[in-house]
Amino acid sequence: GGGFGGGGGDSTSAELWPRQTRSFSSATLTSDDLLNHALERKKALHAKAQEESARLAERRARQRKALTESMLGEQRQYLEQLSAAFRGRRERTMQQMQASPFMQDSVHEFNQGERSRYDPGRRAEARREGQFRATLNSTFSARTLLRDEFAESCAEKRALVAREKELRALMEAERGQQKRLAAEMRRGSFAEDVQRRRREREDEERLKQEFFRSLTGWDGKRAKPRTKPVAELWKEHVEKIRPAEPQEALAGGGGSP
Repeated sequence: GGGFGGGGGDSTSAELWPRQTRSFSSATLTSDDLLNHALERKKALHAKAQEESARLAERRARQRKALTESMLGEQRQYLEQLSAAFRGRRERTMQQMQASPFMQDSVHEFNQGERSRYDPGRRAEARREGQFRATLNSTFSARTLLRDEFAESCAEKRALVAREKELRALMEAERGQQKRLAAEMRRGSFAEDVQRRRREREDEERLKQEFFRSLTGWDGKRAKPRTKPVAELWKEHVEKIRPAEPQEALAGGGGSP
């Protein structure tokens, strides 16, 4: 009862019944009025909820639309990149395979050839092209048959250089052979050298024994006193004998025949 009475009864009733045009006192409220008030309040709340739901749905729709547009934009960008890569790969492949006979249409070329057989302009163009090819082939053949003086000079120079290397190697081998022969001639054989040195040593020992015997022996003459050492006397005796040996050899060689 307190909610509908007192000084704040009119404002409270105005809030509870926003669409009510006439005011009622607390004594005049009935069950129908309370039921109508509840129905109107329910309708107002339902309308407000519908409005809020519509606003939220609109916002969600805008968000979904923005997300869809961004996804579609990314998809279009990806497809454009993919198509650009495919076109570039196809163009590179066509550039690489444009000279391949497998990429040419033989039937189309045959039809063009058949049509060009009866076209005077095409026939004249084909004749000129054939003449140009024949001239080019003949010129190439003539150029290949000409003497290449530069190549010949290079080949001749290579042959001369090879011959010079061969002659230098032969000359070095001959020089080494001559050096070995000269060394052998100067040195003689090893056995002859050993025998010669043995004979010289034996002759020297024999001469030394005879000299010492002459110094210590007595031949019936008075020995003279020695004023020089034995080594010096031996040197003088050797110097006296050596000039006489070649003369004896010459005399023996002259009397042998």
